Amino acid sequence: MRFTRINSHTVNCIITADDMDEQGLTVEDFFQKKEETMEFLREVIARAAEEVDYSPTSAFLPMQITVLPDQSVSLTLSENPNAAIADMLKGLADRLRKFLEDVTGESMNGADAGKGQHIDARIGEEEAAAHATLLPMLRYADYVFSFDSLGDVTRFAQTLGGIPPVGSTLYKDPGTGRYYLYFTPAKGSVFADDPETADAFAALFIRANEYGRFETVEKRFVLHMTETFDRIIAEDALGHLKNL
Repeated sequence: MRFTRINSHTVNCIITADDMDEQGLTVEDFFQKKEETMEFLREVIARAAEEVDYSPTSAFLPMQITVLPDQSVSLTLSENPNAAIADMLKGLADRLRKFLEDVTGESMNGADAGKGQHIDARIGEEEAAAHATLLPMLRYADYVFSFDSLGDVTRFAQTLGGIPPVGSTLYKDPGTGRYYLYFTPAKGSVFADDPETADAFAALFIRANEYGRFETVEKRFVLHMTETFDRIIAEDALGHLKNL
């Protein structure tokens, strides 16, 4: 295994095919919650602490797994969940933007009648892959997005086809004038506990970042927000805004 510190809060580990053979693992095992894989990942994290001073600050460890062309696995770990999620959202946005540019060019050049449906299907597949990439990040109980204006929040809500079964409260910072959407899962759980809710929230998560920006998963910010910001809509903020 080869460890590299990417920046002040991110570490990358390359796990080769030989490393996996030694552990009796395959690439597919990294995308399944097998105990053998979890134990190996715990060993990787311990090695990262020794080799590149990896010191996570949260009980949940944001990690991104990518399969490389030579069948090695690139494992990216973050000590800062907020930075990790923000980086991943930027990466997903860039990837989707490039994909849409590519398929738009293909659509313009295509002459067959079924081309549009084919492009739509490919876009759906790419968006589904983006959601799947984001799912491991949904191990927290609080997510906050900020928006420049109430109009931006409303436009975001009105683009949603359906409202996932998640709590949503709208706050306004009287000092800056920014609006904050606070998302919470069912009481006592995290979003990843329910696969259907997690998938729906992942889609909402990506869309929210188009109209606003991901702010934080930190409870201390949530506590500050709930104590000092103005609460504009206490319950089902998305539902109220969608119906305006």
